[in-house]
Amino acid sequence: MSDYRQQEENEQQRYEEEIVNVFETLSKIDVSKWVQQKNGLTYLSWAHALAVLMKHFPTATWWIERFDGLPYCKTETGYFVEVGVNINGIVRSCMLPVLDYRNQTIPKPNAFQINTSCQRALAKCLALHGLGLHVYAGEDLPFAFDESTQQAIDVGCDAGAVDRAAELVIEAIRKDDKQTVVDVMESLSKEEQTAIWVAKTKGGYFSTEEKEYIRKAKFEVYQQREQQNGV
Repeated sequence: MSDYRQQEENEQQRYEEEIVNVFETLSKIDVSKWVQQKNGLTYLSWAHALAVLMKHFPTATWWIERFDGLPYCKTETGYFVEVGVNINGIVRSCMLPVLDYRNQTIPKPNAFQINTSCQRALAKCLALHGLGLHVYAGEDLPFAFDESTQQAIDVGCDAGAVDRAAELVIEAIRKDDKQTVVDVMESLSKEEQTAIWVAKTKGGYFSTEEKEYIRKAKFEVYQQREQQNGV
């Protein structure tokens, strides 16, 4: 065997060993404390995933693929983004469609939605290297709505808007900010208010205590308004 051939085989062997090393190192890391759930989906925070990567492989690099200079690819079926990650010479890439909170394609995504998809693609690309791969097991199964999301859809309103409103209300309750609670609730349509008030036991947003807080907040804020208006 020629020296060149031997060198080529040695390099191939080192490359294969490095693939195993990278995958085994990242796949053994417990990412459960960084896993989040939203609308029945489980996902790994891209920021935490990137922090873990840099801790173990500080020379790793990543990039967003360009399509005619743009960070997305427009097709007849929707928009796509692609992200690549290089870890010690092991290159993997992941292409994702630009989706909304229901995992449906967005006909005309804005810059924020494209950026969010790039972040999701980065997290999934790291999963191809082994980091949090188990998080995505079964993701090809039909999308499962929780009851509160389904309620919003059934009454014909934006489930994403209801989700965001509920998060703002709960945060305001924690801060004991009654005015914000009332402002957020009043910003919702009648249909959205119906959806957000689903019982907690049926997959709704608020506990019994939180609902009681909202009622009291409305009463106090309305009283203040009447006093200011001289009613």
